[in-house]
Amino acid sequence: MTPALPQPTQDERTMALLAHLLQIFTGFLAPLVIYFLRRQSPFVAFHSLQALFWQLILAAAYLVGTVLILVTLAADHGTGKGPSGGTIAILVVYWLAMFCTSLVNLGVAVYFTVKASKGEWAENPLVARWARQAAGL
Repeated sequence: MTPALPQPTQDERTMALLAHLLQIFTGFLAPLVIYFLRRQSPFVAFHSLQALFWQLILAAAYLVGTVLILVTLAADHGTGKGPSGGTIAILVVYWLAMFCTSLVNLGVAVYFTVKASKGEWAENPLVARWARQAAGL
């Protein structure tokens, strides 16, 4: 049986919600700063690490997508004929994927902002296990 998790204070709930909310504007920077400022609080550490790990996953996905686009453009540039229809289609798909990923990020951030503001130990299924381990929970 899992031990009962402590009820967060209002200050802890505020810091946790800021970690989620500010990731929309700062990526991984705000959750990282909040984690280092308040890592002694299990609630804040857990929520800020979830936001941090989520942003690192997004950054890795953006990096991989950007490298693939650059490779595609470089290969197409070597033909000397300008961008092909396939390259243009790939660019459109890439742009749509980036747009949709941004919308998902916004939704995830708002969802966990609300959960943190209520003092809930809500778990992002992709990163919660890592955050629990890193926070020592």
